Amino acid sequence: MALTHGPDTGPCAVCKKPSARPCSRCRVDFYCGKEHQTLDWPRHRKGCGVLAVESNEALGRFVVATRAIPAGTILMREVPLVAYPVVLLPHAACTGCFARLPLGPLQGCQRCGFPVCGEACSLKEVHLPECSAFQRAGFKLSTKLYLEDDKYMNALKALRVHLATQKMPQGRRLAELKSDFQPRGQSGIPEVYAWELGQRVEETSARIAKAVSWLRGKVGMKWIPAKDLERALGAVDMNALQGSPCYNMDPDALQAVGLFAGHSLLEHSCAPNAFSYYWHNEDDSNRDDMETVLVAARDIARGEHVTITYLDGNSVCDAPTRRQTLLNWSFFCRCVLCRDPTELGLHLTAWYCGYCNRKGRRCLVEVPDICGFGCEGCGEGGYVRKDAEGNGWAEVSRLEARIKELRGSGQKVPRKVWKGLLSEALRTGGVLHPTHALVLQVKKELAFERALDKLAGRVPADASGQAGDLRQDVAYTRELLRVMDVLQPGISPARRDCLMNLYDLTEALLELPGNENNEALMKEYVELNEKIQPCLINPQEKKNFPALFAET
Repeated sequence: MALTHGPDTGPCAVCKKPSARPCSRCRVDFYCGKEHQTLDWPRHRKGCGVLAVESNEALGRFVVATRAIPAGTILMREVPLVAYPVVLLPHAACTGCFARLPLGPLQGCQRCGFPVCGEACSLKEVHLPECSAFQRAGFKLSTKLYLEDDKYMNALKALRVHLATQKMPQGRRLAELKSDFQPRGQSGIPEVYAWELGQRVEETSARIAKAVSWLRGKVGMKWIPAKDLERALGAVDMNALQGSPCYNMDPDALQAVGLFAGHSLLEHSCAPNAFSYYWHNEDDSNRDDMETVLVAARDIARGEHVTITYLDGNSVCDAPTRRQTLLNWSFFCRCVLCRDPTELGLHLTAWYCGYCNRKGRRCLVEVPDICGFGCEGCGEGGYVRKDAEGNGWAEVSRLEARIKELRGSGQKVPRKVWKGLLSEALRTGGVLHPTHALVLQVKKELAFERALDKLAGRVPADASGQAGDLRQDVAYTRELLRVMDVLQPGISPARRDCLMNLYDLTEALLELPGNENNEALMKEYVELNEKIQPCLINPQEKKNFPALFAET
């Protein structure tokens, strides 16, 4: 059986004609015939048959490279075994096509009551099995209740995944997915994290039990064993992959999540060597298929584990935040970034000791076990997130809370507010390291302001009056790029987004009066375009962002 579950058809890798003949070994590329498959072999062989599945007691199953893999190689090409809509408040999604539904009263399927765009979506193949189950039970959901309790969404997930396991061949693949929340290979976890991990397991079990109880009790689906529904929802929580990855900022993207055969085997790293990406053909003909590829972000050595990040790939977080978030997957992260007290020299969690600061010394406090900490200069210490005033952690926490408050306001935060926070964080005698995660987060808010304005439909301010801000944003973006060169080097989407932002900012600078003939600025503009080209993965991206000087 192939490692992945790929699409049935795709364009020939050479001539782009529709084909139903994928490479039988890797199923990444399609060919119209033997001639074009042979012609493409020198390129295709770089990623064909380069992955193997191994297992051990600590990790369970994982994927390794069987030979050296160059950056940019597509390693997997998959469609989900099963997909389902997700609620991203305040928006629900259609249970048939996964499109974001408009605000206001929801339209429900006439037979089961779950939200849909219209009658056509209520008759889609993906929705019919659960709809039939609700009809068999003689139950119809009141659509207006859908967003009031997550048990309805969880019940839909459990039922859809369970029913999908009854179909072959994907049913067997679904049955193989990890579905229990018992931590594996987690001995030696700091006590505070071990306790919180136990709490997460209990909360997840309670949430699953609530949805299953509603399906079997209130709805009346007693013919489905509780353990089967519990297993289905457990598989969702442990293996789901966003159908429209966080790197895709398209507001019209599908609001859905899928379970994938190959991607579900990939382990997490906070400094990953690969990434998943939503694949669009040049004509966008497969937009609704949730076709997803796995791409090598950098060169991967033979025997190296192939990893992705389960976190938002565009965010930079301190170690406690990363590790607490990852407890949702029932493990305590020990990746290369989290194991290193200096975090690969970036010091994302480090701060300067408050006691030593007041005595005129600058002693950097690292957090060797990401739980307890102590200053090597004065010996004073405490516990992360529980420190009293004095050592410096309390000041870090206040800044963290302020950033969270501003981001959660739902309003555009004035530039002067972010600049004020940055000045406070980096003031003389301040406690934050210059590359602390909070400092980088504020710099990103400033550096990407124009891009976010465009995304939100706001017209960016006239660049002619903001030359100073533009140059400052260029400096911030370059600093973020240097960080990504360490965290996610190569052609990672996070690094690409920094390059794209630099490109847009440079373009804005070229539009300023007096810069039209600035040769140095134009040279940088062209070089940035050249650096971005290898980072463009799917055909539609390449079409929408052409090279400035195409090869002839």
